[in-house]
Amino acid sequence: MISASVYIPIATTLTVFLVGLYFTIRHFKIIRTVTYIERMNNPSMIKTRAVVDDWLQMDACSVCKLNRLAKDVELRTHLIFFYNILTELAIAYNYRLLHRRLAREIWTEIIKKYANRMGFYFRYYRERGEDIGRNLEKLATSLGIDLVVVDSDAEGCTYPGHEVSDASSGMENTDTTLKGRRLS
Repeated sequence: MISASVYIPIATTLTVFLVGLYFTIRHFKIIRTVTYIERMNNPSMIKTRAVVDDWLQMDACSVCKLNRLAKDVELRTHLIFFYNILTELAIAYNYRLLHRRLAREIWTEIIKKYANRMGFYFRYYRERGEDIGRNLEKLATSLGIDLVVVDSDAEGCTYPGHEVSDASSGMENTDTTLKGRRLS
């Protein structure tokens, strides 16, 4: 029979190990979360965010924005880089690789801003068979953000690769109506 004096050191060692493991994992999650902040504040990322913000805030319909994106290689490069960072963040959050409370505190407003403003971009590519933006939307949902496309479309605009319709003909291009539609 094994005495209690054997169980106590084993239980103590196991407890110390588990507590140490918990704090080590927590430490690395906090570091990883802070690393994303550092990446977003990197000078090259600040420029990328400025370019993407200018594009998203331009006084034009989503179709015009997509047309500009199709023609502007530098803008497309910045957008892909920025989207990839947000996707990495979303995947890390969704797989619990980040300190979730700290991430929610830091990233909720940023995710809300970009997930909604980029909704038309996601929808455009989804309607063409690409699966884009799902991880970012899953993160937004986890953060309690209601996703609705916030951009509007102008009559007479067409998506890249489509012929420009004659606005004076009175024919509406229903393919361009995204305003207020939920992302799916």
